[in-house]
Amino acid sequence: MFEENELIQTWIVYHLQIVGEASAAMSEAICIRHPEVPWLDMSDFRNLLVHEDFRIDTEIIWAIVPQELPRLKTQLETMLQNYSSE
Repeated sequence: MFEENELIQTWIVYHLQIVGEASAAMSEAICIRHPEVPWLDMSDFRNLLVHEDFRIDTEIIWAIVPQELPRLKTQLETMLQNYSSE
């Protein structure tokens, strides 16, 4: 469905851009404290999505969704739990 539906592709790419933008906004202290989170990779990927429209490969985009996002979600949830308990 992802490969065939441009609206879904656009929606996912847009939200990956938001994730990348948020990662770029993290303070250096947070990035150092949580090296398990791929801050720079997310920021770099955002730049590719925003500035290299014709290089976007939908197969790579779709691979990120089931492979990388669940791990990122777990990392961020753990990070937030640690901050809320401090």
